[in-house]
Amino acid sequence: MTALLRCLRDRYRKLDLDRPADGKYVVSTMQITWLDIVDSAVKIGLGVVLGGGFGYLNAKLGHERDAKARYATRRRDQLEKVRALLTEFDKKRIHQTACIRSYLEWKDNDDVKAKEQLVHLEKIDEEFPVTFENFTEASRILLTLDATDADEALWDYYTINNKWYEITIQEFEIMAKKGIDELREKIRLSRRQLLSLLAAAYRSE
Repeated sequence: MTALLRCLRDRYRKLDLDRPADGKYVVSTMQITWLDIVDSAVKIGLGVVLGGGFGYLNAKLGHERDAKARYATRRRDQLEKVRALLTEFDKKRIHQTACIRSYLEWKDNDDVKAKEQLVHLEKIDEEFPVTFENFTEASRILLTLDATDADEALWDYYTINNKWYEITIQEFEIMAKKGIDELREKIRLSRRQLLSLLAAAYRSE
């Protein structure tokens, strides 16, 4: 009997008895060895290392995404400036073209209206050359953004518009309507090509 009690005593020293509300005992082992301690420490340390590594990686990727987003925003802002410069030029060119066409229509029918258009043309011819300077600024921006294809199209557009601008009103009078329309069509196609490349540059990062 004494031996049995000693055996039970030794056994319960190695066990933890938790008594729940229902009064029933639930036995859970509490044997802890140095191997268990080392194993837990390694797991905790590994968790800290992995957590720190993933945190650093996530922060780095987030920073790179933010940097790309800021660059894309600045790039698009610069391309918007190019489009604004071209819009300013196009408005002047369209105004000049309208005055030339009006003059050609009125020169044989109404001298008063024809002279009015000539006055408008003289005023435009004073302002129009200034807008050609927009091409230099637009080219600087495009080259800074490495949009070389758009820059080449820009100068093609400049060349065809400069050819139009250099035609005098007397030469327009001599040119047939077909010749004028052909030149205007070349300008239109050149402008379309330029805007298409600007749109491609706008979408790229």
